[in-house]
Amino acid sequence: MILHSNIIKKLAKILKQLSKIRNLSLLFVIISFIISSCTPQIRFATKNSNYTSNNNLSKTNTDRKINQGVTFTDNRIDFQALDKYPNLEFKRREVLTFAESYLGTPYCYGGIDKNCTDCSGFVKQIYEMAGINLPRTAALQYEYGKDISSDEPIPGDLVFFKNSRKISHVGIYVGNNQFIHASTNKGVVVQSLDDAFYKQNLAGFKKVLN
Repeated sequence: MILHSNIIKKLAKILKQLSKIRNLSLLFVIISFIISSCTPQIRFATKNSNYTSNNNLSKTNTDRKINQGVTFTDNRIDFQALDKYPNLEFKRREVLTFAESYLGTPYCYGGIDKNCTDCSGFVKQIYEMAGINLPRTAALQYEYGKDISSDEPIPGDLVFFKNSRKISHVGIYVGNNQFIHASTNKGVVVQSLDDAFYKQNLAGFKKVLN
């Protein structure tokens, strides 16, 4: 570390005075103070996209596992691909528009707004914006929705995942075999259902819109 010449002069004077001190304990304290005052302070900045709230909100084992070994991308919802659904309701398009506006929102367990959100909180917020009041948890949202075939989901349907036979995660299907959800690692992102992890843990799709 390069020190300014004035600082070097001051240190030389201090060291000269220290040489006269016979109390070793006091000498040690003074030297420690000098060293610490010369150490540069390091400041860390975090971006919202990588932020995880620690507001006394502990993640469950399911939360820790749900995104292990998966691939994250910078995908966005492909609205042009929705043309393959000519009869897609306006409200479903509205849901996807609301959902995409949350991309990059940080994850936090128990969160339910744009500052930070968990998976079921994200889904609940989006559907409330579209005028539909869903239950708060992924398990209750699964019970609330109507069963549909895994071969027939359309954009705006809910997609659920299980862990140890229990519903543990939820997202919104956006077409092209992709879904948008609140990931514990990356916050709100668009990911592929072709990912091995999601294929293995897929619990099914549910309809909450006509």
